[in-house]
Amino acid sequence: INSPENDPEEKKYQPMHLRISAMFALAVSLALLVLSGVGARNVPPPTFPSSYYEANPQMEVLSADARIYLFRNFLSEAECDYIKNKATPRLARSGVVDAKTGKSKIDDIRTSSGMFFNRGEDPVIQTIERRIANLSMTPVYHGEGLQVLRYEAGQKYEAHWDYFFDEKNAARGANRYATMLTFLETVEEGGETVFTKMPTPDGRDNEGFSECAKHHLAVKPHKGDAVLFHSMKFNGEFEPRSLHGACPVIKGTKWSMPKWIHAKQYKMNDLYDLEAEEATKPKPTEPSAEEF
Repeated sequence: INSPENDPEEKKYQPMHLRISAMFALAVSLALLVLSGVGARNVPPPTFPSSYYEANPQMEVLSADARIYLFRNFLSEAECDYIKNKATPRLARSGVVDAKTGKSKIDDIRTSSGMFFNRGEDPVIQTIERRIANLSMTPVYHGEGLQVLRYEAGQKYEAHWDYFFDEKNAARGANRYATMLTFLETVEEGGETVFTKMPTPDGRDNEGFSECAKHHLAVKPHKGDAVLFHSMKFNGEFEPRSLHGACPVIKGTKWSMPKWIHAKQYKMNDLYDLEAEEATKPKPTEPSAEEF
């Protein structure tokens, strides 16, 4: 389990294989800041927006240093409802990854129900996955399949890292570099996503939040909003400030949809892997002047 009991702050991961230089890292941050102006118009997004820009999101920088961002209106209400309805018949008790074996197991630290979609399972899912890839500035084939989670009253997920500490999972697509967590429903009370190594922005307790989320950087689940945060630093080291949890739901039902993005191609033998093959094929070289 990637929990605080396995605190790896002294551990370092080998530099990730995403070709990110210091200059590109700066460009990513600047691009995200520029996007904060997108969606300033008070216009509702289309039912099924075809692109990130059409979705009319509004960005808030929750922590520039830790690279945690909130995007409002990332999904339309219709998209959220579509995903929930499609996922409901396939829900089962959620598991956690065993830090030693890399296998999934049931544990009381996580009490939600969940399921995974296949990557590119249908046109709506493909559109959402490509929107996430564009926003996170990573290839679509670096992502795992979309997962959908349902938390009912009293259910939670205690503080954990999305980063893997077992060799089996870490080797499959390097390691988890970032997470896009989208909320598919607004929760009446509780259910916040809380970053337990991050203080509140102004140093004071969050007003209107549950006790679980009062003392740290936290986000209330609001339908269509999404949080992007990073499990790895630009140099490939583990980012301990990505420690986060799902507070217990007090009133209502919480639906969320995490998308885990790896530092390299995450192979699943599907259409995105074919896309990766095309993208990584050696390009034919043009003949030089001497050859004419």
